[in-house]
Amino acid sequence: MKSEAMKLCRVGALAGLSAMTALLVACGDDVTNTDVTNVTGAKTVADLAAAGKCDDSTVGEIVLNEDDGGLYVCYGKKWISMKGEPGETGADGAPGQDGAPGQDGAPGADGAPGADGAPGADGSSCTGRAIAGGVEISCGGQVVGTIMNGQDGQDGAPGADGAPGQDGAPGTSCTAAPVTGGFELTCGGQVVGTILNGQDGQDGADGAPGQDGAPGNDGADGASCSGQTIDGVGVEISCNGQVVDTLRNPAPVTLFDAAAGNLGIGTWIGDDSHYSDSASAVVLAEHSDGNLYPVGQALPAAECPVQDPSDLENSSCYYGWNDADIVTAESFKVGVKLMKYAQESSWGYVNGGIGYILDGTQLNTANPVDVGSFIVLKVKAAAGKPVSVYAMDNRWPYYDVDEGLPKYKFTGTGDWLTVVIPTTELKPYTGATNAFNPAQARAIFVEYEYAATAAGQSCTQCSDNIMWLEWQSLKVWR
Repeated sequence: MKSEAMKLCRVGALAGLSAMTALLVACGDDVTNTDVTNVTGAKTVADLAAAGKCDDSTVGEIVLNEDDGGLYVCYGKKWISMKGEPGETGADGAPGQDGAPGQDGAPGADGAPGADGAPGADGSSCTGRAIAGGVEISCGGQVVGTIMNGQDGQDGAPGADGAPGQDGAPGTSCTAAPVTGGFELTCGGQVVGTILNGQDGQDGADGAPGQDGAPGNDGADGASCSGQTIDGVGVEISCNGQVVDTLRNPAPVTLFDAAAGNLGIGTWIGDDSHYSDSASAVVLAEHSDGNLYPVGQALPAAECPVQDPSDLENSSCYYGWNDADIVTAESFKVGVKLMKYAQESSWGYVNGGIGYILDGTQLNTANPVDVGSFIVLKVKAAAGKPVSVYAMDNRWPYYDVDEGLPKYKFTGTGDWLTVVIPTTELKPYTGATNAFNPAQARAIFVEYEYAATAAGQSCTQCSDNIMWLEWQSLKVWR
């Protein structure tokens, strides 16, 4: 709603000594004139209550309120004051006659000049503050006294009446008519100004949220759907007996499949804990002569089955000489002996099995390979034996002392087992500061492993028995 406050050309009425009344028009801010007794063209009322109701039938009508002497106009269904600015100050009256001068007294003799006093200290700044009945004086921040108002003097004798002034010209009647944005004032048939509506106020604060509506009706029952797994394809979705879609498995990436003759671009190796303790474990592969020989170890000339007859003093069984014996027509295959804990006096462990370097020939120079979200192994391990899958995501041996090799554990069944490992489940030991990065994988190891549960334990599961381990394929989902 528009504000009723208006900036207007205000109308003030000055009463003369005769019955005629002058109506003056002035433009400016708020003014006060309380000498109005009669206005030509305005209805005179005892008070605003007597002016009657301001409505559409009286809009623009002007009344003179005898109660306060003010003019009011009907607008916006209320009576609005039309106080005008004060008139100019009248001319001063003629000065009264001077009284007869009194006789001068005889002048006294001048006294001798006194000696100058010592300079006084600088005075403090003083201020005065109006209070009830006077002015409070403060100097240097301290109240030092109060000057009270004096008593009124006796009234002077009334002056002689001045000559009557001439009657003013009759005032003109004024009206206010609604226009776009306010009211237009007309006096004596001439438009003398416009009272504009005030600007809109600022929006009020949002009201409190309304109550929730009633719950809607339940929708119709949806169709009954089911899913059926299709090997090698995915899941077929049927609704009301109709096949509506098939959720297909993501296509895996095969890194090697020995049964299919695909050995990949990587390098297979034997790995065990004999590097920490030579008596703890050994990984064996069957040679073409039908005997088992350690993998990843050089042999002396007397034990080497591939000895060069022309050089019987030097062994031809150098490190890695029989890595190819790991490969069979169906898988990578090794025999593993876990005989005792390495570091038996502290937290002992023993392990042995097969490693596959994904891209390269050496662990310390291997290139990174992205193994994606899942690693899938097809493995045959001894029934009931613990198997660990290690995923190296750094070039060996560049793990800090507070980091560990991420791994995943499962138990052998004695038959072929497809092991699906989310790469998020490849985790180092509890308390390690690193996490597996699947985009930086260098090698995957599948190994039997025993570990102590307390410092200083002996390995009760260890023996000289051979546990066979076969690894047929490695696939990843990216």
